[in-house]
Amino acid sequence: WGGSQVNKKSGSTGQSVPSVMSVEEVDTSDKERMSTGLKETDHLFGGGITKGSVYLLSGEPGVGKSTFLLLLAHSLAHSENPVHTVYLSGEETLSQIKGRVDRLGFGTGLKKALKLGHIIQVGEMEKMFRETKAEMVFIDSIQTVVDERLEQAPGTVTQI
Repeated sequence: WGGSQVNKKSGSTGQSVPSVMSVEEVDTSDKERMSTGLKETDHLFGGGITKGSVYLLSGEPGVGKSTFLLLLAHSLAHSENPVHTVYLSGEETLSQIKGRVDRLGFGTGLKKALKLGHIIQVGEMEKMFRETKAEMVFIDSIQTVVDERLEQAPGTVTQI
């Protein structure tokens, strides 16, 4: 696989051999979790959201995925340490999202803490991430995202 040279005399690659260990031996102390402020959601995520992780929420159209993400954003914005959150939508307009926020009665706390964007290109997202220094990003929906360096259409396996 193009990475190592075998020493013909010793049979050694000159690289360290990957080690294996029991599950009990694995150190998980570096995985800092952030409470969502929603007890059942924290339980679902094993004690909160693991910082630096990516989660994929799926379900049939209309079951409430977008509404759940807004509820999660609302909870994070009102936590003890408010989280700077960006919600990117490729399917709904910003006014549609704001309308849902208003209907749910989340109030001004969420409206100030949550930034909205209609960005579907990966390059633009990367730029936005650097500029806003967002701590939490929701992308609704991942199937609308396009990496402009790829020729495939949005929603294809390669793009996703």
